[in-house]
Amino acid sequence: MDILLVAVLGFCAISAVGSLFLLRALVGLAPTKSFGQADRAVLLWRLLRPAARVIEPITALTLTQDGERRVGERLARAGMSHDLSASEFWSMQACTALACGAVLGAIEFVFLGELEWCSIAFVAVAGFFWPRLWLRQRARQRLGRIRRQLPFLIDLVAMSVESGLPIGAALVQAVDRSPGGPLRDEFLRALGELKAGRSREESLTALSDRVAQPALTQFVLALLAIQRDGGSVVHLLKTIAEQQRTDRLVRAEHQAMQAPVKLMLPLVLFIFPGTFAILLYPVVARVIAQGGLW
Repeated sequence: MDILLVAVLGFCAISAVGSLFLLRALVGLAPTKSFGQADRAVLLWRLLRPAARVIEPITALTLTQDGERRVGERLARAGMSHDLSASEFWSMQACTALACGAVLGAIEFVFLGELEWCSIAFVAVAGFFWPRLWLRQRARQRLGRIRRQLPFLIDLVAMSVESGLPIGAALVQAVDRSPGGPLRDEFLRALGELKAGRSREESLTALSDRVAQPALTQFVLALLAIQRDGGSVVHLLKTIAEQQRTDRLVRAEHQAMQAPVKLMLPLVLFIFPGTFAILLYPVVARVIAQGGLW
Protein backbone atom coordinates (compact mmCIF):
# COMPACT_ATOMS: atom_id res chain seq x y z
CA MET A 1 0.00 0.00 0.00
CA ASP A 2 2.75 2.42 0.93
CA ILE A 3 4.63 1.65 -2.27
CA LEU A 4 1.48 2.16 -4.31
CA LEU A 5 0.76 5.49 -2.62
CA VAL A 6 4.33 6.64 -3.23
CA ALA A 7 4.01 5.66 -6.88
CA VAL A 8 0.77 7.60 -7.23
CA LEU A 9 2.29 10.66 -5.57
CA GLY A 10 5.28 10.35 -7.89
CA PHE A 11 3.06 10.25 -10.96
CA CYS A 12 1.14 13.27 -9.63
CA ALA A 13 4.38 15.19 -9.16
CA ILE A 14 5.46 14.31 -12.70
CA SER A 15 2.08 15.45 -13.99
CA ALA A 16 2.38 18.74 -12.10
CA VAL A 17 5.83 19.42 -13.56
CA GLY A 18 4.61 18.44 -17.00
CA SER A 19 1.63 20.74 -16.67
CA LEU A 20 3.94 23.64 -15.89
CA PHE A 21 6.06 22.92 -18.96
CA LEU A 22 2.90 22.51 -21.04
CA LEU A 23 1.56 25.84 -19.80
CA ARG A 24 4.87 27.48 -20.57
CA ALA A 25 4.80 26.05 -24.10
CA LEU A 26 1.27 27.34 -24.64
CA VAL A 27 2.24 30.79 -23.39
CA GLY A 28 5.30 30.70 -25.64
CA LEU A 29 3.06 30.35 -28.69
CA ALA A 30 1.72 33.87 -28.09
CA PRO A 31 3.85 36.92 -28.93
CA THR A 32 5.51 38.50 -25.91
CA LYS A 33 6.07 42.21 -25.42
CA SER A 34 8.57 42.07 -22.58
CA PHE A 35 11.82 40.38 -21.76
CA GLY A 36 11.11 39.82 -18.06
CA GLN A 37 12.84 36.46 -17.87
CA ALA A 38 15.65 37.65 -20.11
CA ASP A 39 16.11 40.74 -17.96
CA ARG A 40 16.48 38.56 -14.88
CA ALA A 41 19.13 36.54 -16.68
CA VAL A 42 20.92 39.77 -17.63
CA LEU A 43 20.86 40.77 -13.95
CA LEU A 44 22.43 37.42 -13.04
CA TRP A 45 25.12 37.95 -15.65
CA ARG A 46 25.86 41.39 -14.25
CA LEU A 47 26.52 39.74 -10.91
CA LEU A 48 28.89 37.30 -12.62
CA ARG A 49 30.63 39.99 -14.67
CA PRO A 50 33.41 40.74 -12.09
CA ALA A 51 34.38 37.07 -11.99
CA ALA A 52 34.17 36.88 -15.79
CA ARG A 53 36.55 39.81 -16.15
CA VAL A 54 39.04 38.09 -13.82
CA ILE A 55 39.21 34.92 -15.90
CA GLU A 56 38.74 36.65 -19.27
CA PRO A 57 42.49 36.78 -20.09
CA ILE A 58 42.62 32.99 -19.64
CA THR A 59 39.41 32.06 -21.44
CA ALA A 60 40.19 34.44 -24.32
CA LEU A 61 43.12 32.17 -25.24
CA THR A 62 40.68 29.34 -26.00
CA LEU A 63 38.45 31.48 -28.23
CA THR A 64 39.39 31.28 -31.90
CA GLN A 65 38.87 34.09 -34.36
CA ASP A 66 36.05 32.22 -36.09
CA GLY A 67 34.43 31.46 -32.73
CA GLU A 68 34.67 35.10 -31.73
CA ARG A 69 32.95 36.10 -34.98
CA ARG A 70 30.09 33.63 -34.41
CA VAL A 71 29.60 34.73 -30.81
CA GLY A 72 29.61 38.37 -31.94
CA GLU A 73 26.90 37.61 -34.51
CA ARG A 74 24.74 35.92 -31.85
CA LEU A 75 25.16 38.89 -29.52
CA ALA A 76 24.22 41.29 -32.31
CA ARG A 77 21.06 39.34 -33.16
CA ALA A 78 20.11 39.32 -29.48
CA GLY A 79 20.71 43.07 -29.21
CA MET A 80 23.53 42.69 -26.68
CA SER A 81 26.56 43.61 -28.74
CA HIS A 82 26.80 46.95 -26.89
CA ASP A 83 26.64 45.28 -23.46
CA LEU A 84 28.95 42.30 -23.92
CA SER A 85 31.93 41.49 -26.06
CA ALA A 86 32.47 38.03 -27.50
CA SER A 87 35.34 37.23 -25.13
CA GLU A 88 33.35 38.46 -22.12
CA PHE A 89 30.40 36.28 -23.07
CA TRP A 90 32.75 33.32 -23.45
CA SER A 91 34.13 34.04 -19.97
CA MET A 92 30.61 34.17 -18.56
CA GLN A 93 29.95 30.74 -20.01
CA ALA A 94 32.98 29.49 -18.12
CA CYS A 95 31.74 31.23 -14.96
CA THR A 96 28.31 29.61 -15.14
CA ALA A 97 29.95 26.21 -15.67
CA LEU A 98 32.20 26.68 -12.63
CA ALA A 99 29.34 28.03 -10.53
CA CYS A 100 26.98 25.15 -11.36
CA GLY A 101 29.68 22.55 -10.72
CA ALA A 102 30.71 24.19 -7.44
CA VAL A 103 27.12 24.39 -6.16
CA LEU A 104 26.42 20.74 -6.95
CA GLY A 105 29.74 19.68 -5.44
CA ALA A 106 28.97 21.57 -2.23
CA ILE A 107 25.51 19.97 -2.02
CA GLU A 108 26.94 16.48 -2.54
CA PHE A 109 29.68 17.03 0.03
CA VAL A 110 27.23 18.29 2.67
CA PHE A 111 24.50 15.69 2.21
CA LEU A 112 26.43 12.68 0.87
CA GLY A 113 29.88 13.22 2.31
CA GLU A 114 31.53 12.52 -1.06
CA LEU A 115 31.76 13.96 -4.54
CA GLU A 116 30.23 12.39 -7.62
CA TRP A 117 32.49 13.74 -10.31
CA CYS A 118 30.37 12.45 -13.20
CA SER A 119 27.30 14.38 -12.06
CA ILE A 120 29.42 17.46 -11.34
CA ALA A 121 30.93 17.31 -14.83
CA PHE A 122 27.49 16.87 -16.40
CA VAL A 123 26.03 19.86 -14.51
CA ALA A 124 29.11 21.96 -15.34
CA VAL A 125 28.73 21.20 -19.06
CA ALA A 126 25.02 22.06 -18.85
CA GLY A 127 25.92 25.31 -17.08
CA PHE A 128 28.40 26.13 -19.85
CA PHE A 129 25.82 25.75 -22.61
CA TRP A 130 22.94 27.40 -20.74
CA PRO A 131 23.98 31.01 -21.61
CA ARG A 132 24.20 30.03 -25.28
CA LEU A 133 20.69 28.55 -25.24
CA TRP A 134 19.38 31.62 -23.44
CA LEU A 135 21.05 33.89 -26.00
CA ARG A 136 19.49 31.92 -28.85
CA GLN A 137 16.05 32.22 -27.26
CA ARG A 138 16.47 35.95 -26.71
CA ALA A 139 17.57 36.43 -30.33
CA ARG A 140 14.54 34.43 -31.54
CA GLN A 141 12.16 36.58 -29.49
CA ARG A 142 13.83 39.77 -30.64
CA LEU A 143 13.65 38.77 -34.31
CA GLY A 144 9.99 37.94 -33.84
CA ARG A 145 9.33 41.44 -32.52
CA ILE A 146 11.23 42.96 -35.44
CA ARG A 147 9.17 40.89 -37.88
CA ARG A 148 5.93 42.09 -36.30
CA GLN A 149 6.97 45.77 -36.23
CA LEU A 150 8.39 45.93 -39.76
CA PRO A 151 5.11 46.28 -41.77
CA PHE A 152 4.07 49.29 -39.67
CA LEU A 153 7.43 50.98 -40.23
CA ILE A 154 7.22 50.35 -43.98
CA ASP A 155 3.73 51.90 -44.03
CA LEU A 156 5.08 54.98 -42.25
CA VAL A 157 7.87 55.32 -44.80
CA ALA A 158 5.37 54.93 -47.68
CA MET A 159 3.03 57.57 -46.24
CA SER A 160 5.93 59.96 -45.67
CA VAL A 161 7.11 59.52 -49.25
CA GLU A 162 3.55 59.92 -50.52
CA SER A 163 3.28 63.22 -48.66
CA GLY A 164 6.27 64.58 -50.59
CA LEU A 165 9.34 63.75 -48.48
CA PRO A 166 12.45 62.23 -50.06
CA ILE A 167 13.31 58.68 -49.09
CA GLY A 168 15.99 59.70 -46.57
CA ALA A 169 13.78 62.20 -44.74
CA ALA A 170 10.86 59.75 -44.91
CA LEU A 171 12.93 57.09 -43.19
CA VAL A 172 13.93 59.50 -40.42
CA GLN A 173 10.32 60.59 -39.98
CA ALA A 174 9.09 56.98 -39.86
CA VAL A 175 11.68 55.96 -37.27
CA ASP A 176 10.80 58.94 -35.07
CA ARG A 177 7.08 58.09 -35.25
CA SER A 178 7.42 54.34 -34.82
CA PRO A 179 6.85 52.73 -31.39
CA GLY A 180 9.76 51.70 -29.23
CA GLY A 181 11.29 48.31 -29.80
CA PRO A 182 14.28 46.51 -31.27
CA LEU A 183 13.47 47.59 -34.84
CA ARG A 184 13.43 51.26 -33.90
CA ASP A 185 16.66 50.82 -31.92
CA GLU A 186 18.41 49.28 -34.91
CA PHE A 187 17.29 52.05 -37.26
CA LEU A 188 18.28 54.71 -34.73
CA ARG A 189 21.72 53.16 -34.64
CA ALA A 190 21.89 53.21 -38.44
CA LEU A 191 20.76 56.86 -38.54
CA GLY A 192 23.39 57.71 -35.95
CA GLU A 193 26.02 56.14 -38.18
CA LEU A 194 24.72 58.30 -41.05
CA LYS A 195 25.16 61.44 -38.96
CA ALA A 196 28.67 60.28 -38.08
CA GLY A 197 29.62 60.33 -41.78
CA ARG A 198 28.93 56.78 -42.91
CA SER A 199 27.15 56.33 -46.23
CA ARG A 200 23.53 55.27 -46.30
CA GLU A 201 24.32 52.09 -48.18
CA GLU A 202 26.95 51.04 -45.63
CA SER A 203 24.72 51.86 -42.65
CA LEU A 204 21.70 49.99 -43.98
CA THR A 205 23.82 47.03 -45.09
CA ALA A 206 25.38 46.83 -41.62
CA LEU A 207 21.89 46.94 -40.12
CA SER A 208 20.77 44.07 -42.33
CA ASP A 209 23.85 42.02 -41.43
CA ARG A 210 23.37 42.60 -37.69
CA VAL A 211 19.73 41.56 -37.63
CA ALA A 212 19.97 38.79 -40.27
CA GLN A 213 16.19 38.82 -40.80
CA PRO A 214 15.03 38.04 -44.37
CA ALA A 215 12.09 40.46 -44.20
CA LEU A 216 14.29 43.32 -43.06
CA THR A 217 16.93 42.42 -45.63
CA GLN A 218 14.29 42.65 -48.37
CA PHE A 219 13.22 46.09 -47.12
CA VAL A 220 16.82 47.33 -46.99
CA LEU A 221 17.51 46.06 -50.51
CA ALA A 222 14.37 47.84 -51.70
CA LEU A 223 15.49 51.11 -50.11
CA LEU A 224 18.93 50.83 -51.69
CA ALA A 225 17.40 50.01 -55.09
CA ILE A 226 15.07 53.01 -54.84
CA GLN A 227 17.99 55.26 -53.94
CA ARG A 228 20.10 53.91 -56.80
CA ASP A 229 17.58 53.39 -59.62
CA GLY A 230 14.49 55.32 -58.60
CA GLY A 231 11.05 54.04 -59.57
CA SER A 232 7.61 53.84 -58.01
CA VAL A 233 8.57 54.17 -54.34
CA VAL A 234 5.14 54.17 -52.71
CA HIS A 235 3.79 51.21 -54.66
CA LEU A 236 6.90 49.13 -53.95
CA LEU A 237 6.87 49.89 -50.23
CA LYS A 238 3.16 49.11 -49.89
CA THR A 239 3.69 45.85 -51.76
CA ILE A 240 6.50 44.85 -49.39
CA ALA A 241 4.40 45.72 -46.31
CA GLU A 242 1.44 43.70 -47.60
CA GLN A 243 3.72 40.77 -48.36
CA GLN A 244 5.13 40.86 -44.82
CA ARG A 245 1.63 40.83 -43.33
CA THR A 246 0.69 37.87 -45.52
CA ASP A 247 3.86 35.99 -44.51
CA ARG A 248 3.09 36.71 -40.86
CA LEU A 249 -0.44 35.30 -41.24
CA VAL A 250 0.85 32.18 -43.01
CA ARG A 251 3.49 31.68 -40.31
CA ALA A 252 0.87 32.02 -37.56
CA GLU A 253 -1.39 29.45 -39.25
CA HIS A 254 1.57 27.09 -39.62
CA GLN A 255 2.42 27.38 -35.92
CA ALA A 256 -1.22 26.84 -34.98
CA MET A 257 -1.31 23.61 -37.01
CA GLN A 258 1.92 22.41 -35.37
CA ALA A 259 0.69 23.08 -31.82
CA PRO A 260 -1.37 19.85 -31.37
CA VAL A 261 1.52 17.72 -32.60
CA LYS A 262 3.99 19.42 -30.25
CA LEU A 263 1.63 18.99 -27.29
CA MET A 264 1.10 15.24 -27.77
CA LEU A 265 4.45 14.19 -26.26
CA PRO A 266 4.04 16.19 -22.99
CA LEU A 267 0.48 14.93 -22.68
CA VAL A 268 1.48 11.27 -23.09
CA LEU A 269 4.57 11.44 -20.88
CA PHE A 270 3.39 13.72 -18.08
CA ILE A 271 -0.35 14.39 -17.98
CA PHE A 272 -1.86 10.98 -18.79
CA PRO A 273 0.21 8.90 -16.29
CA GLY A 274 -0.80 11.11 -13.37
CA THR A 275 -4.44 11.09 -14.44
CA PHE A 276 -4.56 7.30 -14.78
CA ALA A 277 -2.73 6.86 -11.45
CA ILE A 278 -5.30 8.96 -9.61
CA LEU A 279 -8.24 7.19 -11.31
CA LEU A 280 -6.93 3.65 -10.81
CA TYR A 281 -5.53 4.05 -7.30
CA PRO A 282 -8.83 3.28 -5.44
CA VAL A 283 -9.44 0.18 -7.58
CA VAL A 284 -5.90 -1.18 -7.22
CA ALA A 285 -5.82 -0.38 -3.49
CA ARG A 286 -9.10 -2.27 -2.93
CA VAL A 287 -7.86 -5.28 -4.92
CA ILE A 288 -4.63 -5.34 -2.91
CA ALA A 289 -6.53 -5.03 0.38
CA GLN A 290 -8.70 -8.04 -0.57
CA GLY A 291 -5.64 -10.06 -1.49
CA GLY A 292 -6.69 -10.49 -5.07
CA LEU A 293 -3.50 -9.18 -6.68
CA TRP A 294 -0.89 -11.13 -4.69
